[in-house]
Amino acid sequence: MPDAGPFIRVPSPPGYSGRLRVVDGTPTDDPTVCPGYLTSLPEVIEVARGRLHWSKAGPAAIGVADWQHDPLAIGIEILEGAVNECQAWCFDNPEKK
Repeated sequence: MPDAGPFIRVPSPPGYSGRLRVVDGTPTDDPTVCPGYLTSLPEVIEVARGRLHWSKAGPAAIGVADWQHDPLAIGIEILEGAVNECQAWCFDNPEKK
């Protein structure tokens, strides 16, 4: 992926109807988000903290009884998938020295 500068494309949430524009030669209505802004959102911070506790002691550590429907547990699963995807990309594209 070419350097996107300070903003990244994120998938459109259901029902989003942004303005259509061309990114890398492809029409899209996906919003662009500054990663610094995104990672400072309270919801993202809460999920990141929950993930840390979850990784140490499992669902009981964050007080999740119904992990399949709990928003925090769902957020942790999404974050875990994103972390795994990033780690896989880093493994496949090592830094050249």
